[in-house]
Amino acid sequence: MNPLVTVLLCLVYLAILIVVIVAEWKIYKKAGQPGWACIIPIYNIPGLLRIIGKPWWWLLLLIIPVVNIVIGIWTTNLL
Repeated sequence: MNPLVTVLLCLVYLAILIVVIVAEWKIYKKAGQPGWACIIPIYNIPGLLRIIGKPWWWLLLLIIPVVNIVIGIWTTNLL
């Protein structure tokens, strides 16, 4: 692959990543959670579950294969 294309794709990916982080940060702040919690892996899931008002054991459902797809989509739509 052309190095210019690779650099361009990396820049696009980085731009999308920054937009997603800023959006999640604002969601967490509006919900009364610390904004930095959205960028910490594993720690962000319990915070998200608190925001949408679901119990902690939904975290266990996110560990089960195939079930995690359904719960992940459901969680995202409740947000």
